[in-house]
Amino acid sequence: MSPFIAGLGAQTLSDEAMRGMVGMLMIGSVGVIGLIVGLAFFAMYRLTPRLGRSEHASVDLYWLPLGAGDASHCVRWNGRIYEALAAFHERRQTRDLYHSALEVTLGTDRFMIEMAPVWGNTHDDRGVVSGGSVGIPWLGHSRFFRYEVRRWRNGRIPDISEAVASPQRLSSDIVRAERVLELVPAFPTVTWGRDELHTGDMWNSNSLTSWLLARSGHETELVEPPAHGRAPGWSGGLVLAARQAELGGARAA
Repeated sequence: MSPFIAGLGAQTLSDEAMRGMVGMLMIGSVGVIGLIVGLAFFAMYRLTPRLGRSEHASVDLYWLPLGAGDASHCVRWNGRIYEALAAFHERRQTRDLYHSALEVTLGTDRFMIEMAPVWGNTHDDRGVVSGGSVGIPWLGHSRFFRYEVRRWRNGRIPDISEAVASPQRLSSDIVRAERVLELVPAFPTVTWGRDELHTGDMWNSNSLTSWLLARSGHETELVEPPAHGRAPGWSGGLVLAARQAELGGARAA
């Protein structure tokens, strides 16, 4: 074989090798691009549900007159007696007493969060996550002296029609809404009406609401009961939430 033919053959092989290398590089590039595009679509798929749901997330506060929905009027009259004694002791005028509840919406789901007597509702599936005693710890052996904390999916608050200056929209983002729901089972279920946690206030439904709002990152400074009203227990939840936040910060440090 002449040197020219041999050189031509070598040139041909070299060109074929080059084409092969270029082809492999192109395939590799396409593979890398495909991987990048795939990861981008995967990220969009994972994030889109959250972004879509955030448009329908909300946390609403309801103020309910103490004793609302109580046909016997026992709670209402006991509350009035308590407030009269408290006002006399503090040398001030009496005020209307309120308890509170939360409504958390996530997409098409709606959750009602409140503290209520065990005997006050006959629904089997009412989202009960915890409970505690009323008045005196040992009385809690009777269901008539127990309360329950509810996170009721698509449930209802029986006396919501009597709510005053409500609902109050506190947030509309999914992060805080989900955080509220996650925190409900962690609420300290100490004795209702007592101050066993030494917060300077009694422990009740308002403590549940304020504690959940503070722990979930809501701004509670501007939240107030309706005009001429008072919410016993509210500051108790805030004090405990602040105490826990400080403890968590100290541990992190």
